[in-house]
Amino acid sequence: MSELRRDALTGLMVIVAPHRDGRPSDRARLQASTRPPELPREDPACPFCPVGGGAHAKPILSIPDLEAGGWRSRIVPNAFPAVRADPRAVEPPAMPGLGRHEVIVETPRHDLDLPDLTPDAFRAVVEITLARMRQLTREPETEALFVFRNHGAAAGSSLVHGHGQILALPFVPTELARREAHLAATYERTGLNPFAAALEAERSDGRRIVAERPGFCAYVPFAAEAPFELRIQPERDSADPFDLDPLEIGPLSDLLRDCLIRLRRRAGDPAYNLLWSTMSRPHRRAPFAGWCLRILPRRVPGGGFERASGVSILSSAPETDAARLRGA
Repeated sequence: MSELRRDALTGLMVIVAPHRDGRPSDRARLQASTRPPELPREDPACPFCPVGGGAHAKPILSIPDLEAGGWRSRIVPNAFPAVRADPRAVEPPAMPGLGRHEVIVETPRHDLDLPDLTPDAFRAVVEITLARMRQLTREPETEALFVFRNHGAAAGSSLVHGHGQILALPFVPTELARREAHLAATYERTGLNPFAAALEAERSDGRRIVAERPGFCAYVPFAAEAPFELRIQPERDSADPFDLDPLEIGPLSDLLRDCLIRLRRRAGDPAYNLLWSTMSRPHRRAPFAGWCLRILPRRVPGGGFERASGVSILSSAPETDAARLRGA
């Protein structure tokens, strides 16, 4: 039987139709990351490697490697930014492309993907990301902050060296404004914080919980947009991830690493977008505020219905995907 489900945090509808999974023309539901199986430890042609362009890039933030020397992870300006801190003048009605576009270089190693890092090296990536998010959010021109990681060409990655990106914008994009309007309407209707209510609903059901660490829970959403989508939420009320207590960063880092390893082993290392889903400046302290981490695998491009309606059709139930991930 097909089901219609609405996601509590995004407001988007999906159709869950597991009976379609075995149809004769069914292709792979997820796009592979196509990451090369063997890579050199360093690549002189890579802009992020210490022996390549990374040797000349001036870091914005850096976490040193106290044992081996050099650095563990760092943040550098994007060499081809979508927006700039010093935008050029433009002709009206266009507006200057003000903002910041930066790269999180996760490791000096060219051959290691994010889940390949040791727990300590992985935590360094999370720590430097949160530190830079905190800095940029305090800048008066930052109205919205987007932190993301594209894994695989199908997810938008153009370089194989492990990295994420940060975009700070002086406006609130339409999709973020729509999601926040949905959260506000949910709070007005129920009197409950939507993030807390969504996590409570997942805990009460239990079937979609994948893994937990002290203070954090990872689950496949009730109305996932794609197979094996994962969401990580804090258990306590928290409006901003960059305001976490230092003691909370370790469990969050460990859970995120665990989820990426599970996704690789059980879902065939699909291309995915890792998203820090946060609030815009006007709503950071609203009663409906909250945040989560989303791991959104990239599906094979949808057909006419998906493009026309914006509604995803899932050929496996979120409960089934969660059980597979738990088995990893």
